[in-house]
Amino acid sequence: MQEEQISFFEQQCAEGWGETANAWTANDYERQEDLNYEKNRLVLYIEEVYKNSTDMKCYIIYDEAEEEYFMCGSRKKKGESQYGDFKLFCKSKYNALDFISFIMNVKESDLNYGLFNYSNLSSIDNSGVDFDVLENMRLSCSEVAFYQEMDYNCVEMIKILNMLKKVRY
Repeated sequence: MQEEQISFFEQQCAEGWGETANAWTANDYERQEDLNYEKNRLVLYIEEVYKNSTDMKCYIIYDEAEEEYFMCGSRKKKGESQYGDFKLFCKSKYNALDFISFIMNVKESDLNYGLFNYSNLSSIDNSGVDFDVLENMRLSCSEVAFYQEMDYNCVEMIKILNMLKKVRY
């Protein structure tokens, strides 16, 4: 007899809420919604690809409390020089776009970018969330969409920044 295969998501969700994903009760679904989705947050991840290597990485989150875009990132080590991480806020999506186009050298580089669902990032604490935290939390199973080696498209980036602001739990 061939075993029924369930997806990774179904397997992960089934742990703690029933024997299998098919054995869930209405209470199990309600409990999952109460526990998991309230803390979900979309995060935009962008990396600069220059001459087939990643140079700059950046995460962008919309902070509802401050009504600003929280941005943090880092540059790759080059030789003995260590470039510092950055962590800042931009008042508008246009300020964020200006900063992205500058740090990513969009005239000469391609971009890899995508939206990720961070399930335990309900609020932004300036002291607790930084590049290393977001980099360590980014898992392939939290990927919503990802595009590789794309030319910079300002209109597309505006749409994505709008999604960060308006698409939420």
